[in-house]
Amino acid sequence: MIDVTKKSAPVLLITLFMITLLTIYIAKPLRMLGLAASRMDDPDVISKIRAVSSWYFEVEHLKRVILWGTILLHKRIGKLSSQAHTDPLTGLLNRRGLHENIEMSLLNNSVVSVIVIDIDHFKNVNDTYGHDVGDEVIKMLGRHLKTNSRKTDLICRTGGEEFLMLLPGIDIHLAVVIAERLRKNVAEMSFPICQHITISIGVTSFLPKEVPIDAALKTADNALYRAKKAGRNKVIVQDIPEDLALMLHKD
Repeated sequence: MIDVTKKSAPVLLITLFMITLLTIYIAKPLRMLGLAASRMDDPDVISKIRAVSSWYFEVEHLKRVILWGTILLHKRIGKLSSQAHTDPLTGLLNRRGLHENIEMSLLNNSVVSVIVIDIDHFKNVNDTYGHDVGDEVIKMLGRHLKTNSRKTDLICRTGGEEFLMLLPGIDIHLAVVIAERLRKNVAEMSFPICQHITISIGVTSFLPKEVPIDAALKTADNALYRAKKAGRNKVIVQDIPEDLALMLHKD
């Protein structure tokens, strides 16, 4: 028995070693798929799942199922994120989407301009022609703003008939030109049923490193209010008051 054991020991050891290697080799893709499944919300998890070697049927089938489920999950996450940050009527950013993206627009820009837009007498449009026509007017104006803006601009429907444009790298002089051109274009556009509308616009500009964004937004809103009081269908420009900038900067 001792002689047999001595003679068979090398074979047994080699066999055990081969079984261990094979077990590790078989278990490796399963371990990698399990790790990926525990991190399905990671942005790069899909590419990691695709990279897993699936050299036998069971792993290939499991990989396909996990990959399919992960892709569906990411689509759902993307859809929910888009819905949370986008105005459903116009497809533009909503207030939440604006504030989520605002830091990137302020980064590395020495100057940023703010344009606030409001449709004149929009209540009359809804009361006279109905909310469906009012919705079409808002959608057409949203498309016009998007079409006539740059990829770096942030275009937002802040609520009701009011819109906001954040223009990185645009100084006050160019912002006024853009706002005036926008006002004229809208006045000349033909809208469904109601035919023509006008807009009032408030404009300001600020240096992100020196003035808080809240001060710029409040100033642009004040300029819009002045445009409304001045008879509508106007562009009003207003500088940011130093006391407002200091007060909000302290906050």
